[in-house]
This record gives sequence, structure tokens and C-alpha cells, in this order.
Amino acid sequence: MKKALLTPVFVLLLGICSAPVAAHPFHVTTAEVELNRETASLEVALRVGLEDLERALSLARGRKVHLETEPDVQDQIEAYVRTHFTVTQQDRQAPFKWVGFEFLPQTAWLYFELSIDWRVDTAILENRLFFSFLPDQIHTVTFKTDGTSTSWRLTSDRSQQTLRWNGSWESERKEPRLAPAPEQAEVFSAKIVAIGGLVLFFLWWAVS
Repeated sequence: MKKALLTPVFVLLLGICSAPVAAHPFHVTTAEVELNRETASLEVALRVGLEDLERALSLARGRKVHLETEPDVQDQIEAYVRTHFTVTQQDRQAPFKWVGFEFLPQTAWLYFELSIDWRVDTAILENRLFFSFLPDQIHTVTFKTDGTSTSWRLTSDRSQQTLRWNGSWESERKEPRLAPAPEQAEVFSAKIVAIGGLVLFFLWWAVS
């Protein structure tokens, strides 16, 4: 009898607790950002939901976009990410380089790089993807540098995060010394020969 009474109550409570979850889906992106000192760049792997990405591109194009059939889907994704995921240093936006993407059953991984000024040891990262239609969107960012990693959560109220790394590694990136141009080298050699000839002439004259 007790078991028979408890079962409907449990089902009712389960339905009450699960209803808000179904009514308010959880939208999260995940960005893995790694500092590459050799190339002076931030390498980014960004995971997003396919439905959210498709909706964002549809709003940008003003028509329904189907990721599977769009002939220029890669160009559309790159254009959207380029303007909504940015890095700035000293008020200058870092150059963006698209690498590629891959679609999974419900998510997509987007890959790109951002060139940084190696003489500056900080940068401001901003992720504003999907905020125009998902104000509750959450972006997680994990920054990896020098064997350590730090994670943050970005929202529409706080879409920026300062990235810091140890030093500007100037000693590791020496500016290459340019070899003299062929014309300059020939002129320099001719001058050496002329000076040497004058020295020999004066020595011969002095001995004579």
C-alpha cells in the first residue's frame, strides 16, 4: 500500500523538477585557447552547438541556412566567428586566420588562430557568439600556456577576459640579421681592394 501511494507522488515530483529544465535548454560553448610561442599566436579550438550555429548564420544571412547543404558554409562560419570571437592588444585587434571545422552529430568544432604581438604579455579575449538571440548563453574558455591552464566563464554581461603569460619571450625570438644585398657586397669588396692597393703603393714609395 505504501509503495503504491509513493509511486504516483514520486512521478509527480519528478515531473515538476524536470519541467523547468526542458523549458530552458542549457546553451554552452567551449573554447580551448593555447599560446604558441614559436608562431606568436593563440590557437583556438571552439566547440558550439549545431542548432545555435545554424540559427546564427540564418540571422546573419536573413534567410534559413542549412549547414549540410550550404555551398559556402565554411565562409559563412568564418565570417561570423571572425567578428564575434576577437582578441585585442593595446586597442589593436589581432589578425584572424581560419584553419577549418568539423561537424559532429550535435556539435561542431571550429579551429582558427589569432596572431599576437610577442612583445606584449597580455591580451583581451572577447566571445560574443549567439548573444543576440541567446542572452543566457554561457561561454567557457580554457587558456593553456607554459604547462598550466586557467578557465573562465563568459556571459552577455561579462564577455571579456584578460589573458596573461610569462614575459614577452624576446630572448627566444631574435630578429634575423639580413645579409647585405649583392650590389652592396660588391661595392664593399671593391672599396677594400682599393684601400689595400693604396696601402701597398705608399709602402713601396716609402721604401724606394
